[in-house]
Amino acid sequence: MSSNALITSTSMSVPEHSPLPTIECHHAAQVAQEKVRELALRGKMPGFVLGKGEDLFEAQAFGHHLDYRMLASHEPGKLRFELRMARRVPAVLLVVLAVTIWPGVWLTDSMLKTYFDWYTIPTWIWYIPLTVIPVPFMWRRMVRQSRAAAEESARELIERIRVALSAGSGV
Repeated sequence: MSSNALITSTSMSVPEHSPLPTIECHHAAQVAQEKVRELALRGKMPGFVLGKGEDLFEAQAFGHHLDYRMLASHEPGKLRFELRMARRVPAVLLVVLAVTIWPGVWLTDSMLKTYFDWYTIPTWIWYIPLTVIPVPFMWRRMVRQSRAAAEESARELIERIRVALSAGSGV
């Protein structure tokens, strides 16, 4: 089975990401941008924003836990796409995770001492490793699953863009 195989519902592995397809575009950058903006006005391009700098535009590519931004750049004869993770949500998740671990120690310790008079072990000794050690594995899985879902979402958007750019161009 190749590393680029599709994810099946029974498989827990996520393939490494592959580059997004490019689209042939014989329009000027402004014309292409306007056609994609029309798609956005019809509700077919979620999170559409006109580009800044080299980027022609960007749109939302929905991931599983973490969302991505799909950025499009215009090169002579084609549109090139790339995915970038939206930075705010991962930062918020990490802060929430870090802030909730220590109160969990207090809560668990209080509950164990309330219900079990014989419990005298300092709870943090086992609670911290139990909650912190899985974090990198959980994070890696979340990022990989989100990237795979965002790539699928981006490919659907790219196909919509391809159809919109080829419509009315005689291609």
